[in-house]
Amino acid sequence: MISLTEETKKPTAFARLLRVLMENQHQHSSTIFLLGHGILSPAPGIARLKAAGVQIDTIYKTVVDANGVTHKNVAHYKIVGGVAP
Repeated sequence: MISLTEETKKPTAFARLLRVLMENQHQHSSTIFLLGHGILSPAPGIARLKAAGVQIDTIYKTVVDANGVTHKNVAHYKIVGGVAP
């Protein structure tokens, strides 16, 4: 069982998003890739980063997921400048 103190030590979704983007700063990270890292909806975090002055390049591509399903216009994000909060 997870205790309350262990639960509060977990990083927020925003912190996880920032960490994953920073670890992969030389390539674009897709929404599907971020989902695999526990980030269910990266768009609000991306908007928060942009509002804080971080420059993020967003491109859209067609992606085939692990189940062979094709998804069109999947967002891919990459930090290109600015200072992360």
